[in-house]
Amino acid sequence: MREKRRMATPASTRATKASIEPMTSGYALVVDGHIKASFEAKDSALEFGRELKARFPHLQVKIFDAETKRSEAIAAGSCGPISPHLDESRATMPFAVHVTK
Repeated sequence: MREKRRMATPASTRATKASIEPMTSGYALVVDGHIKASFEAKDSALEFGRELKARFPHLQVKIFDAETKRSEAIAAGSCGPISPHLDESRATMPFAVHVTK
């Protein structure tokens, strides 16, 4: 007789889970509804968000203010030229980067 196949590990016991702890201060870069990076200063978050939107205009990019619990969308028309100090590897890699400035 054939043996029944067993599931290796149930999904609820996986070792890698995202943090469910909400942000209480600072600013977050939200790309297509997912938090990708956090910043201490709003100017840094806006600068990076505009550069990202200029490179990839099809993305939905927002800056989330953790203190007021409000987000601000980055419009495609508000993007200026990409600044020369943008790290190319940072812009093309998956956005699992935690940036604090």
